[in-house]
Amino acid sequence: MKLLTVFIFSFCVLNTWAQQPGASTQKHGRDENYVKTASGLEYKVHVAKNKRRPHEGEFLSINYTIRNERDSILENSSVTKNNSVGKPVPVPFSRNKSIPGMFEIFSMLGEGDSATFRVVADSLYKKQARPAYIHQGEYLKFSFRIVKVMNKDELTAQMDVEHAELMKKLEKVRAEQAVKDESVFKDYFAKNKLHPKQAGGGIYYEINQPGKGPDIKAGDTVLVYYAGMLLDGKYFDSNMEDVIQKNNIERPGPYPPFRVVVGQHRVIEGWDEGLKLFKQGGSGKLYIPSYMAYGAKGFPPTIPVDANLIFTIKILDVKSK
Repeated sequence: MKLLTVFIFSFCVLNTWAQQPGASTQKHGRDENYVKTASGLEYKVHVAKNKRRPHEGEFLSINYTIRNERDSILENSSVTKNNSVGKPVPVPFSRNKSIPGMFEIFSMLGEGDSATFRVVADSLYKKQARPAYIHQGEYLKFSFRIVKVMNKDELTAQMDVEHAELMKKLEKVRAEQAVKDESVFKDYFAKNKLHPKQAGGGIYYEINQPGKGPDIKAGDTVLVYYAGMLLDGKYFDSNMEDVIQKNNIERPGPYPPFRVVVGQHRVIEGWDEGLKLFKQGGSGKLYIPSYMAYGAKGFPPTIPVDANLIFTIKILDVKSK
């Protein structure tokens, strides 16, 4: 859980740190630069130009840094895990009586303004374990700058723009990965003298038993026996007893068919699309590219990142909605 979330959660549950038994500043010495809000939260203002101040019900877009009292940075909204530039975080501006200290500080500031408040770490971890890197009794200092004050409509518009930008980036990554996956599959098919058909979206497939009735469609409930394999021949999952036993897959019985409602995004995209190629009683194989499976995250420890997958499929039953 991010420390920002811990801060907000703890204030909601516990009020401010100063109201907790034993939360004394004397242990840490006096810092004359800090003053207290009426509710007891210690803070100091760095910049206060008060350009556009927030009204209740609006949102503050903030950049923040959380440090311990040794000035080690524990969290920084401006830097992501992969060291790219982060984006400001929207925080609701609400007169919630359970977080009076934060509301009081935000009330003093506007766009471009900045401040720091500090709390004793112990007061934040009453209902969960304190991380080992946070020392007992030490202060945590939350420094922030208000980048922008927004009403609900402005926030919604900003989120729409950010979502569109994200989708554009994801589509580019997906297209690049699709080219790589296509090349990997073609090499695999050539090496193993396979000639599967290609469906839309990058899936390849083989139908061994055609089955009966209409093709499976979105919304249908399907009972499936399956076996999932990497291109190196290693099985990573199955509900077929013979495959499980033969390949020493760690999965206790019994082994009922897997029930899935097609097109509900409850399984990987390759299944939602690939199952539509079958009929009731049909069987065959699906060759699913990584971007329609577990992608760049993989599924540790059994499925590596960017892994193309092969599924043996047997359709036991199909029920239309």
